[in-house]
Amino acid sequence: MEGDFRGNGGGDLRMRHAYGEYKGFLAGRTWSNYNSFVGSTPTLDFDSLAGTAVLQDRIEQLRYTTGPVSFSIENPGSGDVTNGICGKSNNTCKPGTYTTITTRKSAPALTARIQDSGGNVAYSAAGVVNRLTAEGSSNDDSAMGYGVFGAMSIDISDMFSIQGALNFTDGANGYLWHSGENYYAPSAYVDGNDIETIKGYGGSLGASLKLGNDNSINLGYGMTKLDLNDAYDDGAVTGAAAEKNQNVMLNYKMTPIDNIMVGIEYAYFKQEHQGGESDDANRVMFATQYNF
Repeated sequence: MEGDFRGNGGGDLRMRHAYGEYKGFLAGRTWSNYNSFVGSTPTLDFDSLAGTAVLQDRIEQLRYTTGPVSFSIENPGSGDVTNGICGKSNNTCKPGTYTTITTRKSAPALTARIQDSGGNVAYSAAGVVNRLTAEGSSNDDSAMGYGVFGAMSIDISDMFSIQGALNFTDGANGYLWHSGENYYAPSAYVDGNDIETIKGYGGSLGASLKLGNDNSINLGYGMTKLDLNDAYDDGAVTGAAAEKNQNVMLNYKMTPIDNIMVGIEYAYFKQEHQGGESDDANRVMFATQYNF
């Protein structure tokens, strides 16, 4: 079991992990099986790079692992069906002339993953299938969504490594990290009585330089992009809808005392909208971490 106090004003305990394992079986809440840290670049930012592999959240699941291969039945996560850009949790549309519809995940998500290493290379690949259902007086339809990712890390030398990931989703954008307005984009929209899925893709690429004594320099780039053209033509989204997200993070981490990490990180963020406008921001942050 593991928890923290992030969110809700910082005053309430949030349960991150609560699970048990026995002879290859896992049951409970933990990282999705459709996830891997193999291709991740270390960052001070708690949410890290866009496009990393992949569902950077903990969800309820039943998993079986044999050797490097694992399979799971999971809570299907985030990324609602909408006719409008709606929140992942309460399905409330952002300001506009859109009508909220009733949505539900009609079946658990099914995932399969392989993760292994050999020599100076580590790799992971996974797939997910989920089902989306809309219900209402004028619409009652279902659609299948899926996603695939691959991630790899290569140690060029004892000091230098490169790592990255590539992701593609269609009707499963709850598994495309930092897509849409923030964490997850809608997976689909309703056009009349039909559900139309939304495609997306993303990826990350980074490099790490170890300087000895647990000191390191890390540079990473992440990106996600949605295909919103059909949704825009059908009136499901406006030109203000977030279409592409990018971020760059450069940090220096040092360990001046045993179990204590101190770091500084520069980050650049850019979001591009369906209508062609964009926003960007720069940030410098400091962090101290005590490991016990």
